[in-house]
Amino acid sequence: MASGAPAQEPEPPFRGRQRQHPGFEAAMQPQPHCQAARYRAAAELEGLTALVTGGDSGIGLAVSVLFAKEHANVAITFLPEEDPDAQATCDAIGELGQRCVRLPADPTTASQCERAIEHSVAELDAINIHVRNAEHPVHTDSLNQISDAVFNTTFRTHVYPLFWLTRATLRHMKGGGAIIATCSKTGLIGAKIMPDYSATKGAINAFAKSLAVQLADKGNPANALASGWSGRR
Repeated sequence: MASGAPAQEPEPPFRGRQRQHPGFEAAMQPQPHCQAARYRAAAELEGLTALVTGGDSGIGLAVSVLFAKEHANVAITFLPEEDPDAQATCDAIGELGQRCVRLPADPTTASQCERAIEHSVAELDAINIHVRNAEHPVHTDSLNQISDAVFNTTFRTHVYPLFWLTRATLRHMKGGGAIIATCSKTGLIGAKIMPDYSATKGAINAFAKSLAVQLADKGNPANALASGWSGRR
């Protein structure tokens, strides 16, 4: 590559896509790009604090690092068994000169969600940005493959924590804060291989819209970001 030429990023369709979920960022092949080496920060979040659920890997990791690049201190929630990834995330944030608080928590439990918010505020003194991101995607070829237990886990991982965490967050959030929920285009158009997942994303989208109206006069915007992939499933 000639000096000064833009770096080439991989484009879909990707070969050898890893369909199994390893549970650990370090186990993924190829390794995802989450550090945003070419990102130019402008200290837009100077003095602010953020809580990112599922901040140990994937989108959560990328968001946490970018917030730190913008000078925010960050608290991340993660499953206890994924502590190595959480530590790596905090190391990356520390290298950027920002504080990182690790909060192991089971997102399917109301008490642990509320405890995560309380610990985050206790450690960082405030919560200005709340990003609900923790995921539980499961691919299926038939609705018959989705057991009641799996269906329940998907909803309790995606929808219930958004309610529990947001309710707890709003006890501490002052004007000028923000609630952000990771949604998906599957919540808008559906997905053949993820009907339960898609249903939760539709619920998240509707919840965020309702919350945005409710919080508008308090100066705390709420948004749902519908990420997606190229190609059809």
